Amino acid sequence: MANDSGTYLVMAQYFAALGDADPVISELYHAETYPPLFPALLAMVGAADDLLRAHWMVTIAFALSCVLLLNLARRSRTVCGWPR
Repeated sequence: MANDSGTYLVMAQYFAALGDADPVISELYHAETYPPLFPALLAMVGAADDLLRAHWMVTIAFALSCVLLLNLARRSRTVCGWPR
């Protein structure tokens, strides 16, 4: 596959089928090296076959990671003694 977005959707389809996936999907899943947490999340919310829901999950995951990064940056500024 060319990029990670298609790969994550294939992995999500594998997880959504609970191991009873199409042989092509199964073969592609076993050839991938990406971590399985995000595709498993996509499968749990039903975004394996719904691109709109998958896009919403990407947006939510990005927003949460931004909030997490901001909190880590604030914490490191406080620890280092930098001015607020």
